[in-house]
Amino acid sequence: MKTFLLTNSLTRSSLIALVSIVGCGGGGGGGDQQSAARIAGVYRGTLYEVQNTCRSILNVSDVVSVLWTVNQDGKRVVLSASTGNTYKGVTTGEDSFRVSKTVPGDSNCLATTTVSMDMVRADSAEVDLQVSEACSSIECVVGYAGTVSRD
Repeated sequence: MKTFLLTNSLTRSSLIALVSIVGCGGGGGGGDQQSAARIAGVYRGTLYEVQNTCRSILNVSDVVSVLWTVNQDGKRVVLSASTGNTYKGVTTGEDSFRVSKTVPGDSNCLATTTVSMDMVRADSAEVDLQVSEACSSIECVVGYAGTVSRD
């Protein structure tokens, strides 16, 4: 019975974390326009599953579409997902950044969503999206990767 409850909690909070970062629509953010030129923009595209250690307990799509608005203020970066969720982080180089958000789930679970973008160019960027879930003695990760276009 404990495993069933933990599995249900893991599934609900993982799905919430994944749904909070993918979808359609736009978002906002804020930031200094002059310093925002390097990374700020609207990014959209399709990401493909590259890792899923949750497969036996979580049924998620192996392909996700994203639409994100990114703002930058110096080293600070804010990614606003089309779902209305906001992720905060920092630049990790001249053409890269990392943002994340951790949310509590049921049964003492924590779901962390992390987006890393590298090789940010005028028209595209490489993306690594990872949703990790930790509940008591169970931990798993679903990862996606791909190239997104930049408007």
